[in-house]
Amino acid sequence: MLSVSIGPLALPLLPLASLLALVAGAWLAGRLVRRTDPQAGPRVGDALWLAALAALLAGRLGHLLLHASAYAAQPWAMLDVRDGGLHLPTAAVAGLAFLAWRLRRQRAWWRAAGGGATLALAIVGAAALLAQRHAVHQPPDLMLSDLQGAPVALRSSLQGRPAVLALWATWCGVCQRELPLLQQAQQRWPQVQVVYVNQAESPEVVRRHLSAQAAPAAPVWLDPQAQLGALAGSRALPTLLFYTADGQLVDTHVGLLNGPALALRLQALTVPR
Repeated sequence: MLSVSIGPLALPLLPLASLLALVAGAWLAGRLVRRTDPQAGPRVGDALWLAALAALLAGRLGHLLLHASAYAAQPWAMLDVRDGGLHLPTAAVAGLAFLAWRLRRQRAWWRAAGGGATLALAIVGAAALLAQRHAVHQPPDLMLSDLQGAPVALRSSLQGRPAVLALWATWCGVCQRELPLLQQAQQRWPQVQVVYVNQAESPEVVRRHLSAQAAPAAPVWLDPQAQLGALAGSRALPTLLFYTADGQLVDTHVGLLNGPALALRLQALTVPR
């Protein structure tokens, strides 16, 4: 499962779970500490929020330092945390160090802060396990069709080459913004097969849309029942699925992915394993 549907909205699972985890962890820490110090609840909760912010900033900085060359051409992308670029060891050390500093003179608050942090980590861990359990670890054995109506066997069509499946729709404005990035990436990494899999639209709608603009050089396949999106656990568009040449899912992304982050993922796909 990559996204959660709330009415007409589809939100990425892990960022949403992380936010809920922080809210729940701060609430629990405040509730625990109020048993011994009724005035301390908000301060312990605030400490957890600030520790999470310190972890986010440090993890992002660590990621940017490790991949500075990838972001050099588009410095603005350094601020785009939606790409998920975090160096987790740096984030963990920074978050724990900040929490230790903030509570250094309040040892009685450590148990409450530890309880809140444990709950937050448990929620994020459960969400990560849920996403992993329902991931499409290999390209599913689906029958799709091309724009001319010819059948396409998804799994067999991708064998032997790294592949990126881009789930999209004509009404999705973010998908249109991502299209040029994918086209540029296809030119830079021709060994990676990029396929645009349209979700739940008729061939006429897709052909009319593509005729009104520059059609992508990569194949456009039709998934009229949105089976691939359902199997991937994502109603959100765009959704990207990254597969190695031997058909193993190694990465996913829900939402717009900036150029440097896309380049890093494609570069990883082409590294021999």
